[in-house]
Amino acid sequence: MRLLTAYAQALDPGGRPPLIIGGGRGWLSGDVFEAVRRLNLADAVRFIGYVPVEELPLWYNSAELFVFPSLYEGFGLPVLEAMACGTPVVTSDRSSLPRGHGDVALRVDPRSVDDLTNALRRANADEAWRRAAAQAGIERAATFSWERTARQTVGAYHKGFR
Repeated sequence: MRLLTAYAQALDPGGRPPLIIGGGRGWLSGDVFEAVRRLNLADAVRFIGYVPVEELPLWYNSAELFVFPSLYEGFGLPVLEAMACGTPVVTSDRSSLPRGHGDVALRVDPRSVDDLTNALRRANADEAWRRAAAQAGIERAATFSWERTARQTVGAYHKGFR
């Protein structure tokens, strides 16, 4: 609900890019739909449901901004995927997200509507930041690979068995 409130506060109705929300319906879906109605966002918010993994790059590449204000993540793969596609990111300053994604993303307190509102305003207004964040995200994502992860995992097991 905080993201929806921030989105409603941050951008002028006539100049606001659509907010695309992906993912299956969960235990708070009814509250989310009600918030969209209450905030008069029905024309601006689009729910696309579950997105198959092979379609994710299409959505990331077509986005002007990826917003991921998660309260807890083990790693935050969606943030890295968006960065790899050159999409600027606003994400949480909680959990593993700041460590995993460095200073590339614009970080916010996910519990603060004001933080989210200010980040959305900046991202919408600051084209230079969006360009720089897109390039930095591509470079940051390039430092990650499944091969490297596998090598580090095997190394950790070897170290643990010594």
